[in-house]
Amino acid sequence: GVIPKGPDGVRMTKELLNSIPFGRERFLLSNTEKHSKELCLIRNPNCDLCNMNKQCDYNNKKNAWADRENNL
Repeated sequence: GVIPKGPDGVRMTKELLNSIPFGRERFLLSNTEKHSKELCLIRNPNCDLCNMNKQCDYNNKKNAWADRENNL
């Protein structure tokens, strides 16, 4: 629910990586990967179990791409 798929997702990924404090990239990326494999699944996210669901645009349906994803 943080970065959409497609061309905008590539740009947003770069922006996200540029905002990570120097030296913390590996920690954040490895934990983000773990989170995406265990909770934030593409087809069936476990939003109820997620600690970040109150801040998540996907969970809160606050953007157009989340609405498109929910209508699959």
